[in-house]
This record gives sequence, structure tokens and C-alpha cells, in this order.
Amino acid sequence: MIKRVIASPSRGNLPHHHDRQTPGRGSVGETDPRPEERLLSLRAAGILGASVLVALFAGMLTYLAAGGLARGGWGADTASAVIAVVVAFAGTVRFLNAIVA
Repeated sequence: MIKRVIASPSRGNLPHHHDRQTPGRGSVGETDPRPEERLLSLRAAGILGASVLVALFAGMLTYLAAGGLARGGWGADTASAVIAVVVAFAGTVRFLNAIVA
């Protein structure tokens, strides 16, 4: 038999709107922190996201062009695809950063 116990929060220890540990967070419904508190800006997140997509696509095409599925296994095809992913990611980040900036 499984018994579920739900503990109710104590009334005296509820957090306030502005706590010292989380400055500027506001109410519970507020989801978007102030721009200076974000880990990444929207621009940086877009550049990194697009770069990951381009890099994965380049790695997939490199793997398929090298005949990785035809031979199977983890050989030189996989290594060349990983190198293509790294190079494509770095190049795309640099390219998009230059375009957007």
C-alpha cells in the first residue's frame, strides 16, 4: 500500500517578493529576468542555436558523403564527421557574430 503525504508550508516562513538571495526576481509569475541577470543575451542564444544546427547538419552530410552508413562502425568516417562538426560550429559562430554585430 502506498501512502501519499502532503506537507503544508508553514505560514511563518514564506518567502517575500524580494529576497536577498534572489534580487530583482519579483513575484512568482515573473519568468523573464532583467537583461543584466540573463545568462545569455537573446542575440548570443540565437547565434549559438543556429551554429549548433549548422554544425550538426554539416557533420551529418560529411558522415554520409564519406560512406559511414554503408560500411558501418566507428572508423575514419566518424572522425571526419566530428572534425567537420567542430569546424562548422566555430566558423558559423564567427560568421553570424560578424553579420549580427
